Amino acid sequence: MSDGSYLSWEEVQRLMLPPNATMLVPPPPLELAEVPALSSGPPPKPDWLEDAAHSNLTITPEEARSQAEQAEHGPAALRLVANAIAINAVFEFGRTPVKAEEEDDERKRRKVTE
Repeated sequence: MSDGSYLSWEEVQRLMLPPNATMLVPPPPLELAEVPALSSGPPPKPDWLEDAAHSNLTITPEEARSQAEQAEHGPAALRLVANAIAINAVFEFGRTPVKAEEEDDERKRRKVTE
């Protein structure tokens, strides 16, 4: 193997499996395909890599900040709705009348402090 030769599938199976094992035989290929030689240089780059290399991939600091906020806190529309619900709950709490028990407790506290 050190001379750079290739082993056939059967030879590889004989080396890897014990002598009494069943040999695994791959199915025959449906269609013969041209395989380029390994010594012909590096493989060609796919088109999508070249398209990405030529496109404008720079991100402005504002876009980076926006993407970081969205990743941390979720979409902006969802945050807006959640904040509106929270503000509405605070206003509703402020508009509710004080209960009678709370008024009695507050009167007692005023008498103690006077």
